[in-house]
Amino acid sequence: MTNRLRASIRRFAISERATLSVEAVIILPILFWAYAAMLVFWDTYRSEMLATRTTYTIGDILSRSETVDTAELTRMNGLYASLSGAREGAQTRISLVRAELAADGETVETQLRWSHGMDGAPAHTNMSGLDSRLPEMVAGDQMIIVETFQYYRPFFNIGLTDRTISRFSFTRPRAAQLLCSDCSGV
Repeated sequence: MTNRLRASIRRFAISERATLSVEAVIILPILFWAYAAMLVFWDTYRSEMLATRTTYTIGDILSRSETVDTAELTRMNGLYASLSGAREGAQTRISLVRAELAADGETVETQLRWSHGMDGAPAHTNMSGLDSRLPEMVAGDQMIIVETFQYYRPFFNIGLTDRTISRFSFTRPRAAQLLCSDCSGV
């Protein structure tokens, strides 16, 4: 009896039958997780890239205009949501700043001319937080600032958390001055 048991154990130990199914049970979950991770990382990168491109596109469209109104700015938010592929929560804030000579006649100060926020993004009321993000400007120069925000939730939980994708761009108007007929001036 013990010889028979030893022989059975020896045959089982050297047998190579069913190793493929054991390997598959070990490897397939890892392969599925890796495939889902690649999809999520690719989609996150794609969403970030589309948000950046769309923000620059809105700035370029506005830089070619001479006058805008709040209805047109609101349409820009719809354009952002459409072009960026935002699944939920797209917000846009558009502002115009102008560089002016300070009272001393030598230093240049940037002043907020107008700002308009759409779909929950509050309009700027002053220059706090904007000065450090703008390039050097000369007196009389203007910049259109486009800020976009969208909520991003990954398809699968692979370790990436929900996040807000935010983009900031500034563009010099091509026309002499960009006027907003019904925006709240500051």
